[in-house]
Amino acid sequence: GRLHRHAAAGARLVAWNRVADRDGRLAPGGTWRAEDPRAAALHRRDRVFFYRRLVLATAAAPPPPSSEGLRPVPVEDPAGLWPADERWSHDGGAAVSIWWQHTPPIAGERVGTIGGLQASDQAAAVAVLRHACRRLAAQGCTRVLAPMDGNTWGAYRCRTGPGLGFAGEPQPGPEWIGHLHRCGFCIEAHVVSRRLLGPPPWPRGLTDRPPHLGAVVVHDLAGLPTGVASELGLQIHRLVHEGFAHQPYHLPLAAPTFGRWLEGRQGTADPQLTLLALTEGRLLGLLLGQRSGNALVVRTLVVQPGRAQAGLGRWLLQEAHRRASERGCTNVIHALMHTPGPSLALSRRWPALVQGYVLLGQRLDF
Repeated sequence: GRLHRHAAAGARLVAWNRVADRDGRLAPGGTWRAEDPRAAALHRRDRVFFYRRLVLATAAAPPPPSSEGLRPVPVEDPAGLWPADERWSHDGGAAVSIWWQHTPPIAGERVGTIGGLQASDQAAAVAVLRHACRRLAAQGCTRVLAPMDGNTWGAYRCRTGPGLGFAGEPQPGPEWIGHLHRCGFCIEAHVVSRRLLGPPPWPRGLTDRPPHLGAVVVHDLAGLPTGVASELGLQIHRLVHEGFAHQPYHLPLAAPTFGRWLEGRQGTADPQLTLLALTEGRLLGLLLGQRSGNALVVRTLVVQPGRAQAGLGRWLLQEAHRRASERGCTNVIHALMHTPGPSLALSRRWPALVQGYVLLGQRLDF
């Protein structure tokens, strides 16, 4: 890019580094280009390239934001698992919630998060976001992530496009990426959802049970054997935490808290499309599926780590597709997969419509 000699006060030179395409393939070497700060991805035919935003220079410091029109309001869902610590609104038509407790652990940082985003005016959205950052800095936070309702067990991420329209899809739209960029945020992570097109093109032999998993039985939640239910919660807690231990921003939960979270998720999951892989009463794999219209939405797929379970994730996915088809589902959405990641590697066997989502963040230097 070029640094313009006559940049207005507060103007920034912004460079975008291509880090991956929509399927998670890393761009070799990175490609530098200038880009409008409102954009999060470049669409080129059927490919989507993601860019990391870097501020290279600032022509002059912008004036301090005004607190006029800002006021605290009651937090939403105060009886929830992680109620917001504060909620602020702007008279111009915007409101956000902030959390500085029960937030994701990042080494060497105290993390705050901003979520519950609502706005009908760009200037009001930017003003309330800047105020939220100042409030988090006053609580000792050194880094902020947005949008995120407390931690990754709640709602988080922005859509980069119109969305696929399934239940549970992140609601903040692309306009919030622009609002956050104007407050100094940049993209830190992205995931994708894929609406599959056509039947699964499994190679011959892959539609069968892997031979080394002959003792594994797949049950749906509705048909769970008597006696297993009492231990199921603790086993799911252990399996999910083992499987997600290395995921970005993962916050470990105590078993009772996880149990309350799981009870809330069971209200949206379909018991006949939630599959458990068991051997002698021991849980090896879990697929959480739900129905959204005529689509099966696969939200979570986790398998006990280790080569002994190789192929179990693919088998659970194939079984979920088969059962969904028998129940009248005409399409499947593999939702919110990290890029790159093992779930995406499975999903890419199908042609698909793809929607991206991003999480943004910045350091707090107030």
